Amino acid sequence: MERELSAGQVFCLPVTVYGYDVDHNCEVTPQAYLRFMDRGRFEAIEKICLSLGLNDSWLTKYIINVYKISARFLAAGHMGEELNIISSLHKTSSHRAAFLQQVKNLNGDLLAEAIVELLFLNMERELVPVPEELPASRETLPHFEPMLVPVPFGKSEHYSFKMPVRVYYENTDAQGITYHVAYFNFCERAFAESLKKAIDSSRLSLWLANNPLKIKRQINRYMNASHIGDKLEVLVGYRPFNETTFILDQRIIDAAGTVCTDMLTEVQFIKNGFLMPIPEAVAALCKVRD
Repeated sequence: MERELSAGQVFCLPVTVYGYDVDHNCEVTPQAYLRFMDRGRFEAIEKICLSLGLNDSWLTKYIINVYKISARFLAAGHMGEELNIISSLHKTSSHRAAFLQQVKNLNGDLLAEAIVELLFLNMERELVPVPEELPASRETLPHFEPMLVPVPFGKSEHYSFKMPVRVYYENTDAQGITYHVAYFNFCERAFAESLKKAIDSSRLSLWLANNPLKIKRQINRYMNASHIGDKLEVLVGYRPFNETTFILDQRIIDAAGTVCTDMLTEVQFIKNGFLMPIPEAVAALCKVRD
């Protein structure tokens, strides 16, 4: 017997932070927070389908496609820490849904949060309406994007650095489609390589120790799929936001020039708890769009 689902019903998944989730400071990385949230969405959807008494899980009936993530990274979780992934699913239109997700520690401190916007596709990868069992949300979802959201660069010459990557098994889901967190990893590699080019590569680790950077906010838009074996190119551009923040503008394209994803990342340099001015080496890389 099918039952009703409360709009915005909240689901909680406990996770433990392990070595592959942290950086050299034993702090949880942004991509690990995104992985935790992915687990939270999976488990929340399973619980929703069970609570509704559905014979077929939405996970097997549909291809649930992430098309945009707007995230904020507020504080650090640490190696060995237990965290809670709090997720609620909201119907935002007839063909759109969104998860509001938060990562909290056991003290209730908010470490990261995101709005993950979803599409439901049938097995022929055609857009279909959101499942009718999901009630429309009456809540207004929070706004995580910066006050001034820059438009991604429109011309390739605005990107000061380019790096080829290839999609391997480790980067894909069960359908051989590139996993959305893999794009984050590709962009992180390209960011590091662009810094190495701007700074003497042998000094990069020392430079980062003296100029520790933090990702404050991120907007990822997923436009077109790539697949196992594809050769992609990551484009990297820098632009100033204010004296202490810059925007990392990244785009991933396939061999035909089709845009797979655009990623805008708000980055700051924080040392001993204090905001630092943008270092000269990064300021030199920043470009203002024509």
